[in-house]
Amino acid sequence: MISRCLICGGFLSLIWPAVVCADRPTRSPSSGTVQIDVPQVVLRGVSVRSLRVTALGPDGERDRSYNGTVRLTGVRLSGGRSTGGTSNGVSPVEFVLQAGVLDLETNLAERRRVVIESAVVGARLADGRSARSQVALIPGWLSLIPPLLAVVLAVVFRNVYLALSLATFGGALIIAQWNPLLAAWRTVGTYVLAEMIQPDHLQVMLFTVFLGAMVGVMGQSGGTHAMVSRLARDSTRRQHGQALTWLMGMLVFFDDYANTLLVGSTMRSVTDRLRISREKLAFIVDSTAAPVAGLVVVSTWVGFEISQIQTAFEDLGLSRDLAFSTLLSTIPFRFYSLFLLCFVGLVAFSGRDFGPMFRAERACVEATVGSAGSGEPVLPKGHSGLSAVVEGGLVRNALIPIGLLVVLVIAGMVLASEHAIGVLLVSALTGSVVAILCAVGSRALSVKNAARAWVLGGRSMFQGLAVLALAWAISSLCDDRHLNTATYIVELVGHRIAPHWLPALAFLISALVAFSTGSSFATMGLLIPLFVSVSYLLIVGQGSPASVISHQILLGTLGAVLAGAIFGDHCSPISDTTVLSSAAAGVDHLAHVGTQLPYAVSVALVSVVCGYIPCGFGMPVWLSLVSGIVLLCVVVRCVGRPVEPPPRGELPSAT
Repeated sequence: MISRCLICGGFLSLIWPAVVCADRPTRSPSSGTVQIDVPQVVLRGVSVRSLRVTALGPDGERDRSYNGTVRLTGVRLSGGRSTGGTSNGVSPVEFVLQAGVLDLETNLAERRRVVIESAVVGARLADGRSARSQVALIPGWLSLIPPLLAVVLAVVFRNVYLALSLATFGGALIIAQWNPLLAAWRTVGTYVLAEMIQPDHLQVMLFTVFLGAMVGVMGQSGGTHAMVSRLARDSTRRQHGQALTWLMGMLVFFDDYANTLLVGSTMRSVTDRLRISREKLAFIVDSTAAPVAGLVVVSTWVGFEISQIQTAFEDLGLSRDLAFSTLLSTIPFRFYSLFLLCFVGLVAFSGRDFGPMFRAERACVEATVGSAGSGEPVLPKGHSGLSAVVEGGLVRNALIPIGLLVVLVIAGMVLASEHAIGVLLVSALTGSVVAILCAVGSRALSVKNAARAWVLGGRSMFQGLAVLALAWAISSLCDDRHLNTATYIVELVGHRIAPHWLPALAFLISALVAFSTGSSFATMGLLIPLFVSVSYLLIVGQGSPASVISHQILLGTLGAVLAGAIFGDHCSPISDTTVLSSAAAGVDHLAHVGTQLPYAVSVALVSVVCGYIPCGFGMPVWLSLVSGIVLLCVVVRCVGRPVEPPPRGELPSAT
């Protein structure tokens, strides 16, 4: 054993310097020269986010006294100007450094692009200082490899951990220029672990653990069971349980993470008791969390959405104060989010399903009927099996922590909305501690057992956190600092479009980007400024600025981006909220994705046919909403089939 450790240690000591040196970004580092900051890997013909040139003094720091010119080679700017790339041999173009620095940035909304054309980017100052930086030019389609690999391998192997791990390694292999040793090192250190320790991501993980710990204590103390008994006392039908889950998802509106974990974990016992499949629970939870959080004005989403609209308005020379009113005006145009909430309600109340979800529901009903008679005795309607006094005491063990959590989150969002994740973290930690105090105070658990339940509840979320970390790693690989997947998709699809088709195009591109990156926030951050500016410039001749920003095409386009990001996120197996929904419902992740996908696509088709296409051609938004809801009713009625419940009296108790 010792000899093996010595051998491994010696091997690591030999390769460590090479790995560390290879992992450093390429720069021109010598003092008294020039530093060029450019991505190591660049998609051929696709614009990079930015390129920075910095004049360095003798001490190696930025030379702020230099305000002269710099001549660049190997870079093409928007408008067809070349700066000396090997493609045409035109003389280099000169730029002026201000206080020793030059920043060239891509702005797709203004059609300003910075494209690396050569494997060598050069910069030469007027005083003779110069530098050259090497980049790796690769085909743009390679940027699609990580998300496509994740989807394909997940389907082939039916193992989301293996699929996401191999997809992360595949993306790292491309960036490492096919060096497998460096790719393996970066997969673990640069992408997975680095994403996990980012402050926002770490807070999300801790929030998830604390919420799981709170649910664990509530369950062990009998609070969850007592609350479920109260909720299910008048619910003897599957439709009741689905409708109750849908209603709770609508009420927990302040954050999609909190909604997913709280509703999924709390309602699992109810849905199990009523023979509702875990796949259906995950679908209801996932399909209410993000749409509700995106639609209401008091949530963790609103600040981010407003900031992106403000950025777009600033680029257009418009007032930042118009951003909030514009965001409110887009609510009727978020057809996918609105239709999805209606669709979930229709499915819940009708008891009808189709596709893979119908098969999952039928299998759940048949399995539980076969196991009826095992476990606890079935309780008749209106009787919980607990005395009123005992039940009332135990219900408080769940209601007090949950109620405190909700109050703290809402108050925190109002008072400190700029620290949304921190508010969630503190609220979940407080709720978990209060859950222990309630359990111990009611003598349902000893201090030792309460602490053990707290630990076990938090540990139950670790599998979901592992998938979440891998999903973050793939999202990082696809961002504009690495493989630049979103920019490649936008530049490939988003040119030469008539204004009338802009809302539908914005919805489809947003869905594609969100599906590929697994992040609705990243999608909105990229596409809101782009499509707001494009739609504004296309219709600016039709009136004053104030009337243009209230134009139906602009509002429809912005609403399409906000809703399309959620649609792509729902369909993506590497989405964080999709992962959390699976974890909270206690269902296989791929089973959740497979059963939810047909429903999400159906609602998206209705959104395009009844919403975004007619909206672009001037149909009143209220007529789009009414026609879409009617079509959804027809789909559920004609395509869906009822899942027949077993005879009354065969309800097995939750385990």
